[in-house]
Amino acid sequence: MTFLGFATVFAALTWTITNITVTETGCYRITVPLSQFWNDGGVVSDAGGYASYWDSVSNCYVANGLCRPHLKKHRRYPTANWMALICGIAFIPDYEYLFEHMYWNTEEAAQNAFVVGNGPTSFCAKQSGSLMCYANDAYTMYWNNGGNIVLFVETIS
Repeated sequence: MTFLGFATVFAALTWTITNITVTETGCYRITVPLSQFWNDGGVVSDAGGYASYWDSVSNCYVANGLCRPHLKKHRRYPTANWMALICGIAFIPDYEYLFEHMYWNTEEAAQNAFVVGNGPTSFCAKQSGSLMCYANDAYTMYWNNGGNIVLFVETIS
């Protein structure tokens, strides 16, 4: 394995564009060191996120033992926990273009997104591009997130 790079993923951003480029022919491993936490409106979790469920007795969604009405919204990656680390790959023309036009193809990254969680997670890139990641939350709820998670990427083939 060869170390490729590291990136900081911010919980309050709908996408964090890393400086890590992967190629369609490569396979990679993402590792998330332990003891890192971010929060979702006061709910603290690691990169694995946290689970919630509907409680019919209290008539609300419950997470970490408390009623949390905002959890009725839909997670961007529905089958993963709230605040789980999710990554995808998208082509970005170049960083100057990105910051000048504030555009990147998030739809492309969303279509090939995968759950990293606490990792380690191995994947073979289906396309070349930049690794992009986010905390799994509802699109309209990133305003109350805080913290960040650092991940490491290495090539495995």
